[in-house]
Amino acid sequence: MSKHLFYILLLFLIPKEIFCSNSIHNISGALDLNVCAIAIVTIVLILLIRDSYVNRNRIKQFKHLESIIESRTKELQEQNNELVSINEELLKAKNHIENEVKDKEKFYSLLAHDLKSPFNVLIGASEILIDEKESLSLKSRNELIQEIYLASSNTFKLLENLLDWTRSQTGKIKVNAKKVNLLHATEEVLDTIKIIAKHKGVKIKLSISEDIYVFADPSMLAAIIRNLIANAVKFSYPDSKVRVEAYTKESTVFLKIADTGIGIDAARLGVIFDKAKANSTLGTSQEKGTGLGLILCNEFAERNNGKLDVESVEGEGSTFTLELPVS
Repeated sequence: MSKHLFYILLLFLIPKEIFCSNSIHNISGALDLNVCAIAIVTIVLILLIRDSYVNRNRIKQFKHLESIIESRTKELQEQNNELVSINEELLKAKNHIENEVKDKEKFYSLLAHDLKSPFNVLIGASEILIDEKESLSLKSRNELIQEIYLASSNTFKLLENLLDWTRSQTGKIKVNAKKVNLLHATEEVLDTIKIIAKHKGVKIKLSISEDIYVFADPSMLAAIIRNLIANAVKFSYPDSKVRVEAYTKESTVFLKIADTGIGIDAARLGVIFDKAKANSTLGTSQEKGTGLGLILCNEFAERNNGKLDVESVEGEGSTFTLELPVS
């Protein structure tokens, strides 16, 4: 029922005697008709004012409730967006973990295969030496001994890399960077590689100034240099050269290891530091490898605020460039 109808009905409900002139004359001190009209109008105005006040309060309350609802709706929307974001992050983390597990399974399978292969050589050569020691010529015996030595050296290098990599993944290797003479660090590493290089007929040409110092962890630096030079020898052809040189530019030391060997194809070059894409690659003398050494070199370089780059042309050779802070 509208307000107007309400007030019209109110007028009808007022006793008729108030509007009857006869009754007014019969009442002592009766009010004048105008006074009655004013009184009625006043009552109506009061009611209107009261109604307006009540409506304003209701509108105010409604707006307040509306504000609360909007605020709560906004909070719920923000919470919903946050939950959606968390769910997306969890899904990404789940996919990342699943991919990591698959990559590691593949990686460990590759390692197991390449660890097993050298032992086949060791066992086979040892059996021949034992079973046919009387009939073997001196030349054949020396060849078998060399095979045992090379297989043992490669296995040791693989185990050494595997140990370093495992320790780095578990956080057990801490970077202890200090001032290191690059020439001395390289010469120490070469002592363990020269025998293999000599057997293959590969000459290592060293060109590093004695006044070049880098700021790096000595053990990690040795692992990087050892792997890069050993790889260069592995993929070099017999009677070729491996160049090891260094220079300083501004605040960075550049160490370059270059060979003229088989090189790396373009497809593998883009994923050479990715453990998920690691694979066995035979050297020019059928030396085994897993690619773990390069992955380790790249990781150690980054942990020492450095960088490892590679340039290669298949059939022409490769050049690895290690960048480290000067000291």
